[in-house]
Amino acid sequence: MDGSADHEAFYARLVMRHAGLITAAEQQSLRDTVIAVAGCGAAGGATVEALVRLGAEHLRLAEHSTVELADLNRHRAGLADVGENKGSVLARRVHTINPYVRVDVVAARVDDRTARTLVRDAGVVIDSIGACLPRPGPAWAGLHDAAARARVPVVSGYTNAGRQTVVTCDYRHRHDPLPPAGPAPAARTAGPDERPASAVYTADLFGAIAARTVVDLLAGRRVRHRVVVDLHHLSRPWPFRLGPAAARRGRDRNAP
Repeated sequence: MDGSADHEAFYARLVMRHAGLITAAEQQSLRDTVIAVAGCGAAGGATVEALVRLGAEHLRLAEHSTVELADLNRHRAGLADVGENKGSVLARRVHTINPYVRVDVVAARVDDRTARTLVRDAGVVIDSIGACLPRPGPAWAGLHDAAARARVPVVSGYTNAGRQTVVTCDYRHRHDPLPPAGPAPAARTAGPDERPASAVYTADLFGAIAARTVVDLLAGRRVRHRVVVDLHHLSRPWPFRLGPAAARRGRDRNAP
């Protein structure tokens, strides 16, 4: 992009195809609001990229870990990024889409102190700290406690193989932190570290749902507390969604 290009002209061109989907007022709110993201892994990265392409221009990213080779099956990162902080990698990617985005990276683990810094003056928080974990830990609790005190809504993601659960805690309307609302224990790999199995499409699903939820929250609309989508379930023929017995009947009907 020409470095002398006017910021306003650039932004208008970037978001011009949102006409009919996002109002001018909603677009301006998205542009002006500080959006805090706790966790810049697969789900957090997918959400950040979706929000930037929607027109967000003020981001605060918190991430303490670095990119590993095994992350490349789903993260917004490449081979050259291995070993670097995930938040810094994501910030660079953001600027390849919109060089005017203001990105602050907090390269630290989320705790009570960093959570307060993260949510300060934010309009919404994206929580992907425990996106692939069955039981969110102290970092989750600290983040939600800080958000509840600041009355900032939080959009959380919980990944279980092909299933994505998105939970929105709108602390503008309730001030007590909600208990974790994640899925059942996630499917796990056979590897020695016993990490949950995860794929790029499930992370991207969280990014899509969370980004639209942010637009609705900033517009002052109520949103669903919980959204659950299972891509593995949706992609299968109808009889297989109804259980083993129905699947057998479906196979019998289609048998030659």
